[in-house]
Amino acid sequence: MPKLVEVNLEGNSIEGSIPDLSNSTSLQYLLLANNRLTGVVPPFLGLLNNISQVSLENNWLQGPLPAFNKSRAPKLNFTSNGFCLDHPGPCDHRVITLLQVAQTLYYPFLLAQSWRGNNPCQDWNFITCDDKGNIRTVNLTNLNLTGTISLSFKNLTVLEGLYLGGNRLNGSILDILTSLRQLKILDVSNNNLSGSLPPFSKKKTIVITTGNAFLQQSHSPKTSLSSTFIIGISAGVGVIVMIFVAIFYYCKRHFNRRGISGYISPEMFSQRNGRVSHKSDVYSYGMLILEMIGGNDNYDIGESHSTEYFSDWILKDIKEDKIRLLRFASGKDDEDIIKKILFVGLWCIQMNPSDRPKMCKVVEMLQGKLESISLESIISSPTVPLLQHSDASHS
Repeated sequence: MPKLVEVNLEGNSIEGSIPDLSNSTSLQYLLLANNRLTGVVPPFLGLLNNISQVSLENNWLQGPLPAFNKSRAPKLNFTSNGFCLDHPGPCDHRVITLLQVAQTLYYPFLLAQSWRGNNPCQDWNFITCDDKGNIRTVNLTNLNLTGTISLSFKNLTVLEGLYLGGNRLNGSILDILTSLRQLKILDVSNNNLSGSLPPFSKKKTIVITTGNAFLQQSHSPKTSLSSTFIIGISAGVGVIVMIFVAIFYYCKRHFNRRGISGYISPEMFSQRNGRVSHKSDVYSYGMLILEMIGGNDNYDIGESHSTEYFSDWILKDIKEDKIRLLRFASGKDDEDIIKKILFVGLWCIQMNPSDRPKMCKVVEMLQGKLESISLESIISSPTVPLLQHSDASHS
């Protein structure tokens, strides 16, 4: 649109990013204030020779401020946004990488609300960093995101956990992700991904891909529940997650799961629930365990007029020493493993981050004896927020 002179869309609650108007060489006025625009301001603005006024205040724009030629600088208003700096200049490399990730997801408003400023380790939701400022976890589970997996994840060289499950992502799982040497868990379950699964190291990276109908992957020979347990315990915590997958498929069609809302810890949504830390990953790990072991279909649990939260009835079962999941075990060893997984999962998903064990303790509990895991403090707690729910009646 080379003859376009003015764009005035102020105050229309428009969402999304600023479109490419680089061919609008006659543009003089770009007035987009008071909307819900997200993403990076495209650099073409600084190249438009006739631009005289740019109004972008009161949006959710991110990244660097655009630069203009000082000799012909237009009237500018960029206040009340989320730019990384208060002057033109490059953002922190971590910010650049994460905004490139957001770009392939169409700059979702949910991310723009906290992905502001120049330090992703400070108050950015869904991101966990270590003490040195390295991004260790990106947890975008169950956010209803669309788009594709970004190539820029390769720049997060010390990333340990990438959780993208429960969205509507399409495209393929990029081969470049196999270059992340410290990646321990990649969860892309329940999306619309296609293509072939890249050759991740089975010893280093756990890849969860269930729920992608068009994703091609190799299938291992079927293994009995007992042998899966034995392999998992002997190979360490990495393969132990495969135990959860085996139990999931055994139990998937038998239980109604209402109490597990996702893998994201409460403090990832609001810091009123505590500070985001490595304990947030522990919560996600515990939810993964209970999600897999609980399944998601109906099962007659003996209540004719109500449907219980999984975490509710498993605690009830533990108190009464009648754990219904044990019917799927083929021996005492299997029973002990099922109990151990349940106990560890309940320890991990406690509401208060300080009550959750460290990940090294989780590994220790999984590899140790069942008798060493106590649920006394959880069972005797007068209020356990994660178990609160409202009854549901069926006609």
